[in-house]
Formats: sequence, C-alpha cells, structure tokens
Amino acid sequence: MAFAPIFAGLSAAASIGGLGVSLYANRQQQKAAQIEGDMQARAAEDEAKRKQIELAENQRRTAKNQAGARATQAARMALSGTGGGSPLSIMAETLTLQQRELSDAQYGGDLTTRALTNQATNARYGAASSIAALKQRGTGLLIEGVGQLAQMGYGVVRNYPRKAS
Repeated sequence: MAFAPIFAGLSAAASIGGLGVSLYANRQQQKAAQIEGDMQARAAEDEAKRKQIELAENQRRTAKNQAGARATQAARMALSGTGGGSPLSIMAETLTLQQRELSDAQYGGDLTTRALTNQATNARYGAASSIAALKQRGTGLLIEGVGQLAQMGYGVVRNYPRKAS
C-alpha cells in the first residue's frame, strides 16, 4: 500500500505532461491560424494593388488611343466636311462615349478591388475566429486537466490508509 502515493504522483506527472503537450499544440495551432490568415490577406491585398496598377495602365492606353481617334476624326471633318450634325456636336458625342468607356472600366476595376479587399478582411476575420476558438479550446483543456488532477488527488487522499489513533 506504500506504493499508492508514488503511483498517484507518477500518474499526476504524466497527466501534467500530457496537459502541457496539449496546451503547447493548441498554441502552435493558434500561431499557424494567424500566419495562414495573414498570408491570405496579404495575397488578396497584393492582387488588389496589382489590379489597380493594371487598370490605371489600361486607362492610360485607352485615353491615348481615344485622343488619337478624336484627332483623326477632327482632321477628317476638317478635310471633308460632315454629312450630319455639326462637327462640334459629333466630337462632343464621341468624347462622351469615350468618357463613358473609361468610367465603366474604372467602375469594374473598383468592384474587383473592393472584392479583393473584402477577401483580405474576411481572411483576417476567419483567422481571428479560429484563434478565438482555439483559445477557448485551450482554456477548456486547462480546466479539464486541473479537474483531473484534483480528482486524482482526492482519490489518493480518500484511499490512502490512515493510522488509527
């Protein structure tokens, strides 16, 4: 019967060791979730920046092409005259259509950028949610481990023989 406290102590030490390993693994999972969320968010933000740069370059090229088209149109009108409408009204309509084209491209680019920015925000939120769940799980593991140790201690004390006085 003298070995009972020793075995109880070894059992408690093993339980503490297992609890420590579980808590360490939980912390590593939290770090991994944070890293993964940050990587996904950065990738979405980088893609949004790339799309904005691409949009700006496309708009610059389109505006340059449109300016060339307007210059050609003005030159042709000056040489040959126009068949319908005044040259200014035709040029104004052309300019309006070209501006609409640029605005539509900007709108589409803005929608894409917002979607990517929202994706980044969602990735960070998802990581934060995962971390919160893992923290709750870690707290539960700790409470469960302390409860098991208390139960073991109570069992040892309750079952340990006492000397009769």
